[in-house]
Amino acid sequence: MYFYRRTFFILENMGIMKIIARYEWRLLGRSQIFWFVGCISFISVILLHFFFQSNFVFESPWPLVGLPCAVPFLCAYFLNFAQLFFVLFVTGNFWYDDRRVDSTSVLLVRPEGNGEYVLGKLLGTLGRVVCFDGIVLLMAILIHVFASSAPFDLYYYFFYLFILLLPSLFFLLGMVFFIKSLIRIQGIALILLIGIFSILFYLSGKELWIFDFMGHYIPNVFSEVTGGREQGFFLVQRLYIFLVGLSLCTLSVANMERLPNWNYCHRKMYVAGGIFGGLALLAVIGVFCSFHENIKTRSFYSACQEKYEKTPEVRVVSHDIELRRAGDSLYMKSHLVLVNEGKYPCSTFTFYLNPGLRVDSLWEGCQQVAFLREGQILSIDRRLCAGDSVSLQLEYSGKIDERICYLDVADDVYSSFKVFPGGLPYRFARCYAYVGDDFMLLTPESIWYPVTSPPVVTSRDVVMRGMYFTRYTLRVVGEKDRVVISQGKCLREKDSRLFDAGHALPALSVCMGNYERKYLKDAGTLYEIYCFKGHDFFSAHFKGKKAVREMIDFQKYNNLGLRGGELPLERLALVETPFSFYAYSRLGQLGSEYVQPEILFYPEWGVELEYFNIENMKRRDKNEPWYDETECEMNVLNTLVGLGLVCDIRGERVHNMILSQMNYKYNTREFVANKRSCLPLFFTYVNFIKSDSFPAFNTVLYMIRGDNNEDVESGVFEQGGYSPAVSYLSENSLSEAIQDSLLSYDVLFEVLRLKSRELKEYILAHVAQDEFIDFFEDFFRKTRYQNVDYEVFNYELKNRFGIDLGNYVRKWYHTKEIPLFSVNEIGVESDIENGVFYLNGKVWNRSNVDGVITVYFRVGRAGNFFNEIRRLVVPGGTCERIRFAYSHELEEVNGSCKVVVATNFSLNVPKIYEWKAKVEDIGTTRDTTIGLFKLEDSCRAVNMYEYVVDNRDLGFRLYEKGMKPFALRVFRGEKDYLGLLSGEIVSSWQSVAFKEFYGDALRDAHYRTATGNGACAEWNVFLPEAGCYEVFVYNVPEFARQAMIFAEMGSNFLQRYVIYHEKGMSDFELLSGEKANGWVSVGKYYFPAGDAKVVLSDKGGFPGQYIFADAMKWVRVSGDL
Repeated sequence: MYFYRRTFFILENMGIMKIIARYEWRLLGRSQIFWFVGCISFISVILLHFFFQSNFVFESPWPLVGLPCAVPFLCAYFLNFAQLFFVLFVTGNFWYDDRRVDSTSVLLVRPEGNGEYVLGKLLGTLGRVVCFDGIVLLMAILIHVFASSAPFDLYYYFFYLFILLLPSLFFLLGMVFFIKSLIRIQGIALILLIGIFSILFYLSGKELWIFDFMGHYIPNVFSEVTGGREQGFFLVQRLYIFLVGLSLCTLSVANMERLPNWNYCHRKMYVAGGIFGGLALLAVIGVFCSFHENIKTRSFYSACQEKYEKTPEVRVVSHDIELRRAGDSLYMKSHLVLVNEGKYPCSTFTFYLNPGLRVDSLWEGCQQVAFLREGQILSIDRRLCAGDSVSLQLEYSGKIDERICYLDVADDVYSSFKVFPGGLPYRFARCYAYVGDDFMLLTPESIWYPVTSPPVVTSRDVVMRGMYFTRYTLRVVGEKDRVVISQGKCLREKDSRLFDAGHALPALSVCMGNYERKYLKDAGTLYEIYCFKGHDFFSAHFKGKKAVREMIDFQKYNNLGLRGGELPLERLALVETPFSFYAYSRLGQLGSEYVQPEILFYPEWGVELEYFNIENMKRRDKNEPWYDETECEMNVLNTLVGLGLVCDIRGERVHNMILSQMNYKYNTREFVANKRSCLPLFFTYVNFIKSDSFPAFNTVLYMIRGDNNEDVESGVFEQGGYSPAVSYLSENSLSEAIQDSLLSYDVLFEVLRLKSRELKEYILAHVAQDEFIDFFEDFFRKTRYQNVDYEVFNYELKNRFGIDLGNYVRKWYHTKEIPLFSVNEIGVESDIENGVFYLNGKVWNRSNVDGVITVYFRVGRAGNFFNEIRRLVVPGGTCERIRFAYSHELEEVNGSCKVVVATNFSLNVPKIYEWKAKVEDIGTTRDTTIGLFKLEDSCRAVNMYEYVVDNRDLGFRLYEKGMKPFALRVFRGEKDYLGLLSGEIVSSWQSVAFKEFYGDALRDAHYRTATGNGACAEWNVFLPEAGCYEVFVYNVPEFARQAMIFAEMGSNFLQRYVIYHEKGMSDFELLSGEKANGWVSVGKYYFPAGDAKVVLSDKGGFPGQYIFADAMKWVRVSGDL
């Protein structure tokens, strides 16, 4: 009865609550703080959409406009912060306006009860803030529809308003009401609230979702195709936040000092608040129990795999699969033929099958076979002699269990959410397999059909595993209304589709959905694009097939290195998948699950591929003087395909993508492995080179085949240095790296990449690059879809070129040292009459292992030039004088001559040495001697009258403000070099490597922004005898010019030096950009015996200028001043 009476009372007082809400609405409308925060938030959000998500922006990254939910989500994301400021600084002040400082506050007379009063205030605040949210969202809709190329879906605006913004608002109001109901002093309450929200922000940033009241660090962006299955956790978390907010609001009513209108009202409010809090706690417990169960199950699967992974493997030579789907369940049949290719008989062999699929029957002919099922393991006691085969039939059904995927990935990483690259606040759920009425995607990682080799080995021999090729056929029954995609040609039969590639494959995958198909046949290969209906955002930008064909030819020749122009594939399909589909990199696969035989999966709307903003790229090219429509389309396609889907490394933004658009200084990138690179399609999935002596050799060959860079000046090897991989290889061998369980994937990937480059350079020192590429194509064409022994590869190479890799590969695989070179005295002489140039130089390999240098020679100018690349193996510990002859056939030689010596895989930083001169300035010679000439151990003569102090010597010191000594860091490598920071203010001394700086194996300098605050660099030298010395500073004008470009300031790149000598001090100003590269004299001075020094101040020539400190030299000269 109490409940009914109370309900009647509340209904009776609805008019009063309406009045209170209306009063609070108007009160907030009169608040200047409210309007100030509202105007700032409104203008900021609208400008954000206008500049970064509308067509008025020239270069809008595709992730900002590619998704239908991109505009509404970013709008709601920033509105969340606006709500925080509204609630924190504007609302809840009625707790202090109504409070009495004496004992009469408990007798405060009002017709409404405490609950009705707080509810009215809550509704008034909600109405005002939601109204503001709605106005901003409406403006975003107008920009979205009329000024943006982003796909539009009104549903997302309502979704984020009610599911993202409202729970956050309830939580904020509940927290503010609760704290202000407890704290009597308004200032203290505000400080406490700021502290609480700061702590919550910090904890939510650590991906502790229970503290993420704004929903910024949980999956908040969902696929149009499979969004329903991904929203579960998001909805539970938002419900939890909403319940916590209700609980706090209820408890704040109980904390009111005024006597309630009803008996026991305080107690009942505490109970109600406890109920809401208990429901929120139940939601949290449910999620944690689910996470714990997932981890426990994955641990069980890992234990099963470790238990059986040493069981002898048998090979599946043929596998016929039949698949029928009903809802999210699969009903399947398999007919397999297995062969024991080992040297010994086996009494037991195992299958791996998704643990969610139960085996209904297992037959060998007409005889049923007994088996033991444990997790994903299917163990069969059946003796199979060496070379014997057996035919089995399996029937299995059930639901796919995604927890079997990526058992080698740590549980905390596996359970985390997908963070969008580029610093955007998008968060995706990570899904690894899909089975449903609207969409299905199954890759080998989910073990959706029985295999004898697991997709991953949990022990550390991932890259040592072989790859087996099996003759697959797949029959998909039903799915008449959906497009089904798999490997091979599709043959339609009554109610089924049969896929048969006609040759062996390493794995099989299947995809089903509501797709549209675009296709093109070129040079014997069928190219297909499957996109979800309504997601074709690219076809309208390309009018004909000419540009597509030219792009294909360009990619085949340049990025794939296929000189013959023939792809080793009959079909290549580009298939769109939900962007929540996620794959981890794994060296054992030489790629990821995004790349399957004949199929390359790309994310929904191409959202992760930053270069997919086709409209902007075409608009940019139209402004170029060379503009041609077909040429423009080909350039756009090459950018999309080359950078997004072909290159095996990609540049990932370091800073937030929006900041990068606001200021190019933040447009820096770091290179990471491209998990969507299609290179495995043409190399790894075509054949496999196996070796028991050199595991991972196939991975190395794959990287060699994918590395088509012929320009020694481009790529990561120009300025490279002591990356973590280089540091590791300085003390460990490749064989140790493969077995090192503590080595991260990224470092191991780079180790293999460096070693593959080293092996390639060694081979190219003996074989011309074009001939080697032709050999690669011929060899892998003959061995297509086979497992080939390393010895066969070595035999074919030796038979064709006379090179035996045996001894070298053995040392290359086990060596624990990296070459270190000294290169000096580079120069060119000419024999004009005979049309020959002679290159001279000295190379000293200071290490104990052989190394390879590459010499690039070019003479002439554009349209009339000659260039040649040569490689030279320099044995460890030897010093050689090189003299090469370059015969050209140019009718007239003019322009410039350039020599670049690249030290390739070495400890040198940077890795190139450069020499340039005008042709008319090159000296002549009659000496026709060429060859390699061994010299003494050192290639560097020491002048006993010269005293050089480099920036890495003990005599060099750096000081910061107030002349405090600045400790030089021990050189740890590439990470020490921040490079030119794109014009940013560098407030302390930093290291930078540059090819023209002074030095031997390490050429670097220290630099900072000139501020005039007392920082300086100091060179100290001990002169053994008094006398006249000429002082030189090492000048690098190219660095000065680049620094001026980055700083966007004047041309007076001024360095101010103070020379300390016998008579005191002398100032010297050097305009670095106006002097030649190398030693520049700063004058002759008399120095007493003992210590001498030169100081570089940080005053500079203009604000923001960089100053750099490299090397100084004192040279003893005869005579007096």
